[in-house]
Amino acid sequence: MSEFPRIFAHRGASSLAPENTIAAFAKAMEVGARWFEFDVDITGDGSLIVIHDDTLDRTTTGSGSYYQLGFSDIRRLDAGRWFSDTYRFERIPEATDVLAFAHAQQMGANLEIKPCAGGDRLREHLIEALAVTLNGDKVPSRLIVSSFDHELLAAFHEACPTVALGWLIERASEEWREGARLPWAPPLSTRALRVSLSPTCARCATRTSRSTCGPSTTSSRPVSWLRGASPVSSRIARRTSPPRP
Repeated sequence: MSEFPRIFAHRGASSLAPENTIAAFAKAMEVGARWFEFDVDITGDGSLIVIHDDTLDRTTTGSGSYYQLGFSDIRRLDAGRWFSDTYRFERIPEATDVLAFAHAQQMGANLEIKPCAGGDRLREHLIEALAVTLNGDKVPSRLIVSSFDHELLAAFHEACPTVALGWLIERASEEWREGARLPWAPPLSTRALRVSLSPTCARCATRTSRSTCGPSTTSSRPVSWLRGASPVSSRIARRTSPPRP
C-alpha cells in the first residue's frame, strides 16, 4: 500500500469554511481529515501567502493582483466574509502559519505551488522562500509539494531534493510521459495513486486565469507522485452544492 492517503481536504474543508484559511484547515481536522491541501504564491515583498487565485477579488475584500503588494496590505483584508458572516475577519495566512498548524496537529500537508504570474524575479524568490521556509522547525513530517507549473516544481526539487513531489497534469494529457522521463522520477512499474481533492472548481487547474473559478464542484484531479507512484491521468467533476451568494 502507498504511504499516501486517498483523501485530502482540498484547500481545507472548503465547503464548510472559507478556503485556504486556518479556519478551513481546523474544520478539516474536526471532520476527520488527516491531510489537507493548500495553495501558495508570493507577494511583492517576498511573503509566501496561502491563496488559490492570482487576484484577490473572489475570496477577499481586496481586488486585483497581489504581486505589487506587501504582507501588511494583505493582512488588512477579510478572507472570510465572502463565505459567511460567521467567518468575518478571517485573514489570508502565511505559508509558515499553515505549516506550523499542520505540524502542531500532526496532520499531513500537500503544498501546491501556484503558477506565479508575477514575473521571473518573483518566481525565483518564490522557490528561494519556500526552501528557507521548509528548512524550519515547524514543518509537518508528512509533506508533499505539488504543482501544475512543472518548471517551478523542477526548480523546487533542485532546491529541496528530499521532499516528496506531486506532478499535477490535466486529463488526457501526455505530460505524464515527460514527467516519467525525468531523472528524479520513480520507475513506471511503481503503484499508481489517485487522490480525490474536494470540493474544487473543475476549471481551477487550467492554464487560463485562476480567478474565474469557485469551490462548488468536486473533482478527482490527476496527480503523478514523483516519489512512490506512477501518474494517473483521469478527471471527474460533478456539482455537489449550490453556488453561494
